Amino acid sequence: MPPAPTHPPTATPLYKTLHTTALTFVTSLSLHPTSPTRISTPLIRAIRTPTFRHVFGHNFFVSLSPFSASLDTDGFIAHVSHIVPALQSWEIEVTGLVVDEVKREVVCRCSYWMGVKGGEGGKATTVENDLVWWLSMCGDGDEMKVDRAVEFVDSEAGKRIMELVMQAKGMGEGGEKEA
Repeated sequence: MPPAPTHPPTATPLYKTLHTTALTFVTSLSLHPTSPTRISTPLIRAIRTPTFRHVFGHNFFVSLSPFSASLDTDGFIAHVSHIVPALQSWEIEVTGLVVDEVKREVVCRCSYWMGVKGGEGGKATTVENDLVWWLSMCGDGDEMKVDRAVEFVDSEAGKRIMELVMQAKGMGEGGEKEA
């Protein structure tokens, strides 16, 4: 993973904590090849509050997709666990980060380089999923956790990833097995 954006040298302690918490949130989704699930559920849980909620945006996109439900931490882990078997690899690059100290929110833009299994010659086909996290945090001092995350996905990248997954499974556009 390339180096993440650093905070400005004049940043306040709260800014640094929000910044670090956002980066920890994003990296909690990194590939863990030694884990049987290839994700680290302890890391995912550790950075989220007990009342954590995950939702997807944009509103019109969500109204047309299966991403309309609000997820708690367990639901989010189940969501991530659903796609992981189709991926050979993934890398995360944080490309931008904006901190709002007053609202205790961070907007984080990331490129998720998703290597989908089953490409030509058995090699993974890599798709860049350019997405934005809008993170709301709570806590005191150095202890911040993410209480709400809105994930704005790249709908075209998501569509391409699903096409590749279906191809790898030998399924057609309607999700049916090809003859």
